[in-house]
Amino acid sequence: MTSTPDLVIRGGTIADGKGGELFEADVAITAGRISEVGKVTGKGKEEIDAKGKLVEPQFKFAGKTGTAQVKRITEREREMGITQDQLPWHLRHHALFVCFGPIDNPRYACAVIIEHGKAGGATAGPIGRDVLIEVMKRDPSRRTDGFRKMASR
Repeated sequence: MTSTPDLVIRGGTIADGKGGELFEADVAITAGRISEVGKVTGKGKEEIDAKGKLVEPQFKFAGKTGTAQVKRITEREREMGITQDQLPWHLRHHALFVCFGPIDNPRYACAVIIEHGKAGGATAGPIGRDVLIEVMKRDPSRRTDGFRKMASR
């Protein structure tokens, strides 16, 4: 009996990171590791629809979001229905995100602080993710064309 995956990424375009042909498949992740690639049957605890999106396992990274409180919303303000969105900009919380990658062999780290960004996962997280993935894509150690030129001499 197999356990239920923590996450299933459905219908993504898979890049194996070794230059192989792209193919469409599901990816199951259990206990932080890829447990299945192909047609994943059954449901995961969480599911992401990746149809039309590129899934590149070599760009796995780890990160942590955070929020630094600027103004405490009092109990009375909560009862009145006041939220972060309704506060003046200068009183909204700061958004934080730190990350590193790739997980298997960390080479890069990124920290993002957005003043008055309200929540790390909603504002700082996507920026940190995009920066780190772009840096990992440009990593000179991923380029093999230099080795090909040397081998042909």
